[in-house]
Amino acid sequence: MVPKDNAKERLFLYSVITRKRLGEFQLRLLRNVTYCGSSRGWLIIIDYAFEISLFNPFSRKIIPLPPLKRLAFEKRLLKEL
Repeated sequence: MVPKDNAKERLFLYSVITRKRLGEFQLRLLRNVTYCGSSRGWLIIIDYAFEISLFNPFSRKIIPLPPLKRLAFEKRLLKEL
């Protein structure tokens, strides 16, 4: 998902029980990030520096997560470069 400059996405809330739309809203998305998943209303995002954060699209709050330890193959790859 790559929004245009100042783009707003038109989204709908949907009930899987009634199989109907519950409402419509517009959401301003962040640019220059990759959306990787979601949980309990928070989106998991990764920026260009591979820093992982949680983003709440309604409150626009961002919670940076601690860095992940490098995997063994990444360490080997960096040594070879």
